[in-house]
Amino acid sequence: MLVQLYAETGRAAEAEREFEQLPADRFAQLPVDGNWLNHLTFLAETCNLAGARRYVSTLYDLLLPYAARTVVVPSFADCRGSVARSLGLLAAILGRWDEAAAHFEGALIQN
Repeated sequence: MLVQLYAETGRAAEAEREFEQLPADRFAQLPVDGNWLNHLTFLAETCNLAGARRYVSTLYDLLLPYAARTVVVPSFADCRGSVARSLGLLAAILGRWDEAAAHFEGALIQN
């Protein structure tokens, strides 16, 4: 969440620095629990906001099996919406325009 906060407040250098500490082990240090999907979608948004491009492909691959899911965080009564939206952001960063459009369309339908 710190990475996202930095990105949202225009502190791109700090966001990227924090972000770069995470993926050395393909995000394995993120606990696979009820917040895992939420964390990955936050990181996808951070890639989009902060310009952290190095691990976009890894995040895309991790999220792709969950494209039809909706991220809900019950402890915060928060619904982050369709994973497809995050996939659309990542696909756009990768220049995969057709995939991005398909993910965004799927997210619109699901949300």
